[in-house]
Amino acid sequence: MKDLGAMMKQVQQMQSRMQDMQAKLGQMTVTGQSGGGLVKVTLNGKGMLTQT
Repeated sequence: MKDLGAMMKQVQQMQSRMQDMQAKLGQMTVTGQSGGGLVKVTLNGKGMLTQT
């Protein structure tokens, strides 16, 4: 039973880290362009278009 408790604690820690990483990704932006700059888009870390 002791191993199960340790495993559950580890799962909770991993969930917390995943939430932190998702929050950081949401704050990131990536810009890409094509066609010699004719097409330019900016996406956030969640893959949502923020600027064209």
